Formats: sequence, structure tokens, C-alpha cells
Amino acid sequence: MNRIALALLAVLAITTCFPYSSYAQQPWDAIVDWPTEMIVDEEYTLRIYLQNNSGNYTTTNGGYLDVSIPDPDRAIVSNGLDSGDWNSYIYYPVGSTIYHRNGTTFASQDPLLSAFAQTWGLYQLRWFELHIKPTQTGPLDIYYRRTIFDRFGDMNIAPSTSSYVDQQGWPVRRHRINVVEPPSNQSPAMSFTAPTSAITVQQGDPVTISWTDSDPDNNAYISLAYDTDCSEGGHTWIAVMLREDPDGSGDSYLWQTDDITPGTYRIWGFIYDNENEPVYDCASGTVVITDEPPNLSFFPATFDLGDIPMGGIITRSLSITNNEDYSVPIRDVTNNYFISGDTHWRMEIDPTYQDYEIAPHSTASIPFTIVASYCYDEPQVELAVIVTNYWDDPYQARSVSENFHLLI
Repeated sequence: MNRIALALLAVLAITTCFPYSSYAQQPWDAIVDWPTEMIVDEEYTLRIYLQNNSGNYTTTNGGYLDVSIPDPDRAIVSNGLDSGDWNSYIYYPVGSTIYHRNGTTFASQDPLLSAFAQTWGLYQLRWFELHIKPTQTGPLDIYYRRTIFDRFGDMNIAPSTSSYVDQQGWPVRRHRINVVEPPSNQSPAMSFTAPTSAITVQQGDPVTISWTDSDPDNNAYISLAYDTDCSEGGHTWIAVMLREDPDGSGDSYLWQTDDITPGTYRIWGFIYDNENEPVYDCASGTVVITDEPPNLSFFPATFDLGDIPMGGIITRSLSITNNEDYSVPIRDVTNNYFISGDTHWRMEIDPTYQDYEIAPHSTASIPFTIVASYCYDEPQVELAVIVTNYWDDPYQARSVSENFHLLI
């Protein structure tokens, strides 16, 4: 987890006519918006700002912004992005050669981040980031200070006095952060939203299973199963280790029933985050899977098309009534025809209907067109039989036969 906090360190600069003593007494406005609490072993990004917000003062001998961690064993520190207009931004790890305020050099004991700019324009704002990862619980201190050199070479430190002093001997401001253990992991939650009532489907028809889930701490796993009583005994897995996060709080799964033995089943599942005990839930509805063909009625059973002249077109409709308590899909309407007698006669059937979902106790009207197209011999009367198949997937075809005379 990466978090960004900000600190605004405002430099109240003055014009060159002010003596150094007066400049040193100017107020230091600091707005620190860094967190006061961090979680151990999580990474954070802190940003610190420095601004010349008073007068038309510019430094010709440079200005520094320094940040250090006085207890390096309590955190891992590195430098991050910066505003891009510093002359330098350098990270000095422990053991680096740096200067003490008395002018001597020494090996640093604390990590130091130091940014330098040669000049400062009016209201000019600069910033840099540091990455910090606490490694121990308890107080974590961060020191920071700014240094400005005026055109006469006089140095101004803010703060000018402090009860806190960094490794280089300069007074600093301290920001203290309390590092704590992560909060206890919360248990995930899961609740089925479908099926909520008894439903009946044909073997091979899909069943939509829906639920809501949540886990604020982890991307938990969800597994689904079916049995006869939600007892977890003798169950069969539908799906395992589905991720909880990708679809938000509402999720669904399409259960394919092609190989499921006909019967009455209950759907149950659980969510598990590898931290807490699995949380189980059982759908309130039942799923009845049947392999019996649906009870459908076809009307009319026989068509009397009468006499059709050469090139004639006639349209008829076949009605199918669903007598079941569940919807029945009608799939792949196909047409086979047979003409007795002279095979030079040809009949074409052009169905305009392909797929249809017939609601419970409802009737669908399916139109089709018959065309007498062409022959080679003298006009004569033929007896034709057309067999039209309507497949109620996934079962065998339902058929109707049509007897009529073709007059050419």
C-alpha cells in the first residue's frame, strides 16, 4: 500500500535591505500534513514543499531542504520524485560522507535526503518526495530543516533554535509518527441472491447462480457446489477458487447442466481469504433438472394447402403451446420435404422463424413459406408430403406432416 502525505514549509524571504539579524527573526510558517500514524511494513510516500512567499528576494548562494531519519533501524528510506527544478536532489544512505556544522566530515549515521536550489523566485514552490517503510512499531521521528544563504553569504536556518538537533548539529523540526500493527483481518462475507425459489430446467440448460460478496482486506476465493440438502456431504463442485474482487460486490456464475444427473438440488458455497475461517451460505431456492421432453402441443397437425400453381407462394403458421411451468427454448427449426411421383417437381420451404423462447403455458406462432418453383414435364397433379422438424433443445425433434396437392 502506498500513501502520499504532504508538508508545506513556507520560507518568508525578504528584500536585500534587511540586515541578517532581522531576517533571522522572520516567522516560519509550516503546514505539516504528514500522517501521525503508519502501519508497520507498509510503504508510504511523503512529500515536502518549500516556497518563497514573501517579497522579491532571491538567493544567489543557494538554499537547501534537508530531511533525515534519526533512528535508521526503524524504517527503510529512499528518495522519490521531485518538482524537477532543483539543482540537485540526493539521497545519502547510512555511511555516506557528509559535513558537520563545525566544518568536519564524518560518516552519516542516519539516512539523509538533501535538495539544493541556486536561486528562489518570488512565490516559487519546490518539492520532493521520500519513500518510507516502517519496520518496527512505536514512535518514528522525521527531522527536517531549510537553509538559505543570502547574497552576502549569510546563512539562515529554520528553525533557528530547537530542542531537536540532527546528526550534523543543526536545529531541526521534528514530526513524530506512531507506527502500529495492521488492524485485525476482517472476515469476508457472501450471500446468495439466486436461485431464491424452486426452478425447473431441462438437462443441458444453464442455471444462473448469483450472490453478493465482500472482503475489505483480501481478494478472497469463492467456491460453489451442489448437493441435495446443503449439508456439504456428497456434494459436487460447480466452480472453485473464483476471485472475489473482479466483479465488485455482485457476482454470478453460469452453471452448465449437460452432464448433471436429473434430480432436485440445492446450491451452496463458501468464501475464504486464507486468514479467517471459511464463510458458508446456501441458496434458498432449489433447482430441478429434468430429462423428460417438455409437454408441447402442435396445431394444426396436418395442413391442407390446396392447389398451388407453378411459381405459387403460400404462407402457413404452426402454433406451439408450452404446457409446462417453465420456459422451453425452441431451437434449429429445420425442414425436410418429400414429393411423390415425378421427382422433377420441386417444393421449397423457406422458414422465417429460427429460435424462440416459449414462456410457461404460452403459445408461439411460427410462420413458414412454401414455393412451387419448377419442373420439366407436362402439368400434372402430385401428392407431396412435407415434414417440418422443431427441435426442443436438447431433446429429439417434434415433427408435423403436411399433405397437399401441387397443381402445375
